[in-house]
Amino acid sequence: VGVNLRLGAGALLQGGFSGGRQMMDECDIVGKIDNPGTYQCRRESAFLPQVKLMGAYPLPWWGVQVSGAFQSQVPDPVGGGGFNYNYFGLPANYVATSAQIRPSLGRNLSSAGNVTVNVVESGTLYPGRTNQLDLRASKTFRMGNRRIQGMFDLYNVLNSNNVLRMNGAYGSNGAAWQRPQAIVPGRLVKFGAQVNF
Repeated sequence: VGVNLRLGAGALLQGGFSGGRQMMDECDIVGKIDNPGTYQCRRESAFLPQVKLMGAYPLPWWGVQVSGAFQSQVPDPVGGGGFNYNYFGLPANYVATSAQIRPSLGRNLSSAGNVTVNVVESGTLYPGRTNQLDLRASKTFRMGNRRIQGMFDLYNVLNSNNVLRMNGAYGSNGAAWQRPQAIVPGRLVKFGAQVNF
């Protein structure tokens, strides 16, 4: 669902809401591959809504325009630090040896001697929701046929420090599992200028 409103006096508001679930079912093919187990052959994500809003408003004083962007979403727990959803959440990838697998499988692994198994049910473990607000104030100055726009930006106004990415490798003892690998950058102030000629 999206909205695009152009209000009076040059104000605007844009944004939207999205969300849903993703499901992957591979149960029909597991018997045709080397490991015939049906563990987590059907995975379903949690409902992960996200909201993004952006607005701008020209103030009635001194030609100053203010704008802002707000986003609220659950980040990808194992991705590249952005908000591209890993719908099935944070894994706990345990490395099991052939000796550990032999009793349940009834034979040695045909691979290199170990196998990686996710021991957390898919769709159950996600980083906390991240809410981020960024603001900008700008003013345009005219000098002949040139326009110079001065800008003052304030990023992460709420100073959120939520985890964006976590370690999903449980390994053999879980010592580094869920260790944060990236967090939301701290509050940042930036001054800038743009010249049009």
